[in-house]
Amino acid sequence: MEEDYKDYYEIALVCQNGHVISDRVSGDTKGSVKYCPVCGAGSTDKCGSCGEFIRGFNKKVDPAEYRIKRAPHQCHRCGELYPWTKDAIQTFERIIDAIDVFKDEEKAVLRTSITDLIEFTPNTCQAIRAVKGLSIKIKETWGWGIIEEILKDISPEDIKARLGI
Repeated sequence: MEEDYKDYYEIALVCQNGHVISDRVSGDTKGSVKYCPVCGAGSTDKCGSCGEFIRGFNKKVDPAEYRIKRAPHQCHRCGELYPWTKDAIQTFERIIDAIDVFKDEEKAVLRTSITDLIEFTPNTCQAIRAVKGLSIKIKETWGWGIIEEILKDISPEDIKARLGI
């Protein structure tokens, strides 16, 4: 029998820009923080697509060792990307499109690589090679700083290390 995820996870409260407001929302505090104290955006504790709660603190891990530092990228139930992830991907794609040193084929490769840099997929190593291979051109442009910040925000530590950021 499958155990209920609520036996393992608290509910997280996250703003529409992806700032974790709380990784342990209880019945008493639920709904008490309507806006993010960092950026002022509205807060949510549910997936906008399926209504499932956003996973927060993992109850099965020692509390001294585990707090969620960044919001999850997608709903664990339906797989829909959260708004903050969609926004980061769209910004990444707009920056790539605006950088004029890339050929159309290079832009297409970079645009499709972003989803493989969020989490490990079978194509992550190829995406890392693509970004590193084109990084010489990227680093010479105004957009590199923005791209680097996006990748720092949304990529896991091991992917960031492989990208050298």
